[in-house]
Amino acid sequence: ADGRRAIVFRDRTTRALQWLRERADVTNWTLGVIDDGLTAGVDACPESTRQEERRGLGVEPDLLFAQDTFYVAYHDADCGDLRLSRLGPSGRWLTSVLDRGSEDATPTTWVTGRFPSLAIDALGRPAVSYQDLSRGRLVFGVLDGEIFSSEVVDPGLGVARTTQRPKKIVGAFSTLGYDLDDQPFITYFDAGEANIMRARALIGADGQRAWTRDVLESRGLVGFFAHHTFSSTSGLTVVGERLVPGQSGMRSELVVVTEGSP
Repeated sequence: ADGRRAIVFRDRTTRALQWLRERADVTNWTLGVIDDGLTAGVDACPESTRQEERRGLGVEPDLLFAQDTFYVAYHDADCGDLRLSRLGPSGRWLTSVLDRGSEDATPTTWVTGRFPSLAIDALGRPAVSYQDLSRGRLVFGVLDGEIFSSEVVDPGLGVARTTQRPKKIVGAFSTLGYDLDDQPFITYFDAGEANIMRARALIGADGQRAWTRDVLESRGLVGFFAHHTFSSTSGLTVVGERLVPGQSGMRSELVVVTEGSP
């Protein structure tokens, strides 16, 4: 709100989620820890697992400033879960585990919360899209008070019965937004078909939400690192990487997909 910039990132040495915030005089930055896995009451796996895995927290963080505070969603690679931290009035970060995957799974056997993307819905609630990697699917969830409710947006092709592994993986590089009717939509990467996809939520006559999916770009191997912006004036713009065969191997192209405003 005051024009100062902020950055969130994973520190490889400490394996913690940290952030940098520009000072008021814009001459320097302050450095702080958001989550190092030591906060009591929010850990999804024991310290022995953290010492064994040693991957850390803060993977693929997404930072959002809304309602006069900061939110950051991120993946905990040690525990395999989705986390959300909010900067409280006292200046301390308040951390919640939103999705642990299967409650029946032991730590690290279920990996969810990859590629999270944050937005605030019309009711002021934090919403997040993310990939459930263990089932290769795209998930959307909303935090209402202390209750996090999630739903599958794109199930991919499900899980093979013989190996219990995903038949196709979708949901990487998810970006969440809300359209002009305050309904969520998500752009993401379909790794099975190598396409840029969009999922849109529609409210039926019964008041229930259903998701539709369409392909935004399918030429070549496209959609790596996909990300979108959306506004009422410029519409939807999605950028991503396309890999194209060349004489000396694969070469990379930047792809921009635009869809005009309604």
